[in-house]
Amino acid sequence: MPKTTDTKKHLPTSDRIYDAAVSLMFERGYHGTSMRDVASSVGIQMSSLYHHFPSKQALLFSIMNQTMDDLIANARVAFAIEGSPREKLISGITSHVNFHAQNNMENFITDSELRSLEPEERKLIVAKRDNYSALFRAVIEDGQSQGQFRQADTSVALAALFSMISSVPAWFKPSGRLSLDSVAQEISFLFLDGLTRN
Repeated sequence: MPKTTDTKKHLPTSDRIYDAAVSLMFERGYHGTSMRDVASSVGIQMSSLYHHFPSKQALLFSIMNQTMDDLIANARVAFAIEGSPREKLISGITSHVNFHAQNNMENFITDSELRSLEPEERKLIVAKRDNYSALFRAVIEDGQSQGQFRQADTSVALAALFSMISSVPAWFKPSGRLSLDSVAQEISFLFLDGLTRN
């Protein structure tokens, strides 16, 4: 069972609860994690835990909501650069790859536990996922309108792109020969140009 490390003891209790829940839900899943497990991991009483998060559902929603907010904020910065649609898309891909690799547990929970949310909370997270996807869609459609990208079906292109870039944490090794930015660049070139030589 994860235990609060000395380096995290200085964090506010709510942050330590959040971190413990992320670790436990990543390891055991939402339904395999109890509030008692979280309280024990942090080293607090159940009454203190419920003071910060009134339910396990509230804790799950907090993780997913914060993850989506951070993901969208990073993407907006990435797409705000001056440049062509191609340059903007590479910037967005790099942001996505880095965020997912650096927040692997949070993103895994957000992707895998959507079904565990109550209907209203699920709608909110789905709306944020749609907003995130729309940022990429806008850049692709801008590139198509300018004649920089071919007129591929945008929905298919987005599905293929997200499949490629969201899977990086599953196989990326920090000790490997390529950095995350280098991996993101390789994926960008594969997505934009394929393997065919002109």
